[in-house]
Amino acid sequence: MISEFITYLQGAGLTPSVRFAFTTEPIEDYTDDLPVIMVYPLGYDASPSLADNLVIQDVALDVACLLGCEITDYETYLAQLRGAAMGWVQGQYDAMELSSASIVGIKGGYIWWQENYSSRIRIRQTV
Repeated sequence: MISEFITYLQGAGLTPSVRFAFTTEPIEDYTDDLPVIMVYPLGYDASPSLADNLVIQDVALDVACLLGCEITDYETYLAQLRGAAMGWVQGQYDAMELSSASIVGIKGGYIWWQENYSSRIRIRQTV
């Protein structure tokens, strides 16, 4: 689902380039490729099964979007990212929702901001 989300963001007309993250930390010498949105999975959050006799669980897939750009452009690119990411639906998953956001770092006129999005799916025991 991460690959499909990245492909969707790449085709959404965003100014920052979008790619799968090769790091989860701000990079000081990355200015040649800014602005950028680096996407990576944060993991799954599972709720307990609601049934005693079979396994059916609601699971949330959490995805991080790390935005790196000049501070002066931050609000514009953040609005573009949110406009594209929120509500995106892939297959059997629920629509993407913003779950949290925070600053990762500011240095030399550049900001690194992380948006975390979540999409839920119900998984079932198949064996």
